[in-house]
Amino acid sequence: MEKTALNIRAISTPTAIGCYRAPTLDADVVAVASGESLDPSVCAQVWETGVLVNTDIVPVGSVPTFVACVTDRGSLAVFPSDDRTLCEQLGLAFPDDESIIPGETIRHLQDSLDAYFATHQCVPLEQAQNDIQRILTASGFTDWTIQTQPPRSDSPCASYGLDPQQSTIHLVPIPDLGQSNG
Repeated sequence: MEKTALNIRAISTPTAIGCYRAPTLDADVVAVASGESLDPSVCAQVWETGVLVNTDIVPVGSVPTFVACVTDRGSLAVFPSDDRTLCEQLGLAFPDDESIIPGETIRHLQDSLDAYFATHQCVPLEQAQNDIQRILTASGFTDWTIQTQPPRSDSPCASYGLDPQQSTIHLVPIPDLGQSNG
C-alpha cells in the first residue's frame, strides 16, 4: 500500500511506545521506553517474556510481525499484524520517517534531564532553570523554552515535565523527598 501525505504523521511524542496485544485500539497495551531507537522491534521483548500474549496470533513467547502507526497525539503505537492497511483501518497514520531522528534526539534530551535530576538531590527551581538551559543549548535545542511554576516554601525542589509538541520543559516545585520529618 502506498503511503499518502494525508496518512503520514510525525512522531512528535517519542518518549514511549505503546505495544498492543491485538490489532485493535481496544486491546491491552504496554508502554515501553523507546530506548535507543523509535523502532517497533522494542515491543519484541514484551512478547518474548510473556508480558503480552495472544495465542490467536503467535504461540506464547513468540514474537509476531509488527505494524507501527502514529496516534493523533504523536506517539508510536505498535500492533501485532502483517496487514499494511491497519493504520488506516484504525484511523491512525503511518510514521513519518523524517520524524524518527528528531524523535531520537528528544529521547536523548529526556535521558540527559533524567540523569541530571537523578544526580542532583533537591535542586532549587532557579538553579534547575539555569542548568537545564545549559543542557538545552549544549544539545542544540535553542528554540525550546522553559516554563517555571512559582516557587513554594513547602516545595523547595524542582522536577520537570517534557512537552515535545510545544518544545517546552515545565519546571514544577516539589517537596524535598530526602528531608526527614522528625
